[in-house]
Amino acid sequence: MNFKKLTAITAMGLLSCAASVQAADENYYAELGYTTFKYSGAGAEWTPTAVRGIFGNNLAENYAIEAMLLLGASNSSNGSTRGVTIKAESGAGVYFKPKAKLGSHVEVFGRLGWANINTQVSSSFNSTTDAADSGLSYGFGAAITINKAMSVNVDYMLYNEDNGSKIDGVTVGIGYKF
Repeated sequence: MNFKKLTAITAMGLLSCAASVQAADENYYAELGYTTFKYSGAGAEWTPTAVRGIFGNNLAENYAIEAMLLLGASNSSNGSTRGVTIKAESGAGVYFKPKAKLGSHVEVFGRLGWANINTQVSSSFNSTTDAADSGLSYGFGAAITINKAMSVNVDYMLYNEDNGSKIDGVTVGIGYKF
């Protein structure tokens, strides 16, 4: 099964789960954020952007599980690499999320799981290559409660690190509890 089909099936599953949540028990939540990636490798860096969505289920007060989907928003060029442009096409991941409250309005959290990031690499020689990076993914962040259902979130995530290359990023977003 190719990644685009897997992403579409995952998205439909997440949407159907979200639609089926009817009680306002705050066990389920969704986040939508804007991510700035840093791709580094071969002595150069690129900073494409993406839109990231997360759907989570609070298993207990201090633990949750999450599914992540992302879609590329912009590409990034690096002049020192002879016109190489990188775009994060799509991505998906699953995470375990330990968390703790600091007072009544701040929550800090970690994430540990697996992610797959699909990238399109183009060069000034009119060649385009698709790459998929999968593996261990982890990060940390904080959420500030706006009201009972909404929060503002910021996090840092390492999406992949392998063979001297690294994909990480910072996301700023908004969360909603169901």
